[in-house]
Amino acid sequence: MTEIIRLDGVERSYGQPAVLACAGVSLTIDQGELVAVVGPSGSGKSTLLNLIGTLDRPTAGSATIAGMDVQQMPDAELSALRSYRIGFVFQQFHLAEGAPALDIVADGMLYAGVPRAARSPACGPGRCAPSSPRSASPSASASRRCSQWSASPRRVSSA
Repeated sequence: MTEIIRLDGVERSYGQPAVLACAGVSLTIDQGELVAVVGPSGSGKSTLLNLIGTLDRPTAGSATIAGMDVQQMPDAELSALRSYRIGFVFQQFHLAEGAPALDIVADGMLYAGVPRAARSPACGPGRCAPSSPRSASPSASASRRCSQWSASPRRVSSA
C-alpha cells in the first residue's frame, strides 16, 4: 500500500505557559486504510486530527502528508493540499444539515474544480466512507443526512 500519512514524534503545544495537547505521536496510515481515533475528552484527538488535516502544524516532530513535509510548506501549498487530497466533515455547526456525509467530503473536490461526475466515484464505497460506531456499514451512515445523526455519530464524523 502507499503511505499517505506519517507522523514521527509529533507534538503540539499551545499558549504560555505551554500546554501540551499532543505528545510524541508516531503513526503511519496507508492509502485506503480505515483508522479510528478514540480516547477520553481532552486526550488530544481533535488536535491530532487538526495536525493530520494540516489545519495546524506540529511544534515538534515531523508530519508528512501525501509525501509532503507539512512544516516546509507555505500556507498556500497547504491550502492546495487540503483542497485536492483531504476531505473534512466538521462537527456540529460546520455540518450541512441536509447533505449526506459523502457529499460534504466530496465538496472539497468541488472547490478544487473537479466536475460533479468525477467527484462521486472518488468518494464511493471503499474510498472514503465516514462511519457511525452504531452503524453496521460505513456506507449506510455516509448516505444518511447529517441532520439524521445523533450527537455521537456527529462527533465521529468530524474525525
